[in-house]
Amino acid sequence: MNRFVENIAEDDNIDSKNLDKTNSFLKGTPKNEFINSIVKMQEKNVLTKYRDNTNKTNSYDCTNLEDEKNNEGIKKALETSGTIKNVDLRGFDPDFSKSLYDAVTDAKKDFPDLRISYCGTIQNQVQGIKETISKEYEYELRSLNGNKYSDKLYKQIADNYADDMIKEFGLDEIDGVFAWSLNMPNGKYKEYNGIAINECFASDNDKFNDHKTKEVQAKHKPVGCDTSRATVDHELGHEIDRLVDARNDTYINNLYNEMKENGNSREVLSEYSETSVKEFVAEAYSEYRNNPKPRDYSLKVYERLVYLYSQRRS
Repeated sequence: MNRFVENIAEDDNIDSKNLDKTNSFLKGTPKNEFINSIVKMQEKNVLTKYRDNTNKTNSYDCTNLEDEKNNEGIKKALETSGTIKNVDLRGFDPDFSKSLYDAVTDAKKDFPDLRISYCGTIQNQVQGIKETISKEYEYELRSLNGNKYSDKLYKQIADNYADDMIKEFGLDEIDGVFAWSLNMPNGKYKEYNGIAINECFASDNDKFNDHKTKEVQAKHKPVGCDTSRATVDHELGHEIDRLVDARNDTYINNLYNEMKENGNSREVLSEYSETSVKEFVAEAYSEYRNNPKPRDYSLKVYERLVYLYSQRRS
């Protein structure tokens, strides 16, 4: 057990030696294995992580909404579409929400089996995970110790444990992060797997676009990818990659290695596309969706994703 348990117990005038402690909450998901499974890919200011799929529901057409820029209407449209199970648009600029809807709608047309558990702000996503950890850990502490200690003490210990785990998982490192695609292997957290945007950018679409314009000008991001829509498409690219296992496809890897060997990623796709084959796929998909004249690599990657998806369904 971490040192904060003893400190809290002493503050509450309780002998910590008498408090049974448990590490069984994360049993079956060792910390190192968990951390390694959440692969960090720094996109200058962007942390990318990875997730699994969820189940299917009925479709819903956002064009039937009276106000497409209404966050509640877009939330309903996205959840009813079956692509995203839990949409939390608290803190979103309505223009950003509309970009999100457009990106998901286009992805669903070509990849109808795409399933995402969660979409919202990073802050709300991390808070949800933290609350899950805290509640489960408090339950285990109470199971071991009964009513020997105060509710306040149990909650303090559980909350501090959750804070500690969030830090160990790297989910507290959100300063300067634009967005990420999160994959939590533990079933307790899978409801939060998916796409999240930092609230400080999600709340101001113009501010977000200004940052992305600079990245495109520096050739860090692909041509045409200077909007919030393009960033959502990038994260959707990660989701589609996992859906069809593009990262392990020989053809995709040959394209990626060819680009790296030629040493001209900034000219043919983006500087960031060199980071890994996963980022290569996400960058190419984003350019395909946002560049009116997508270049060779983005065309080839997109066509391969569609092919891999057709093979998956056959």
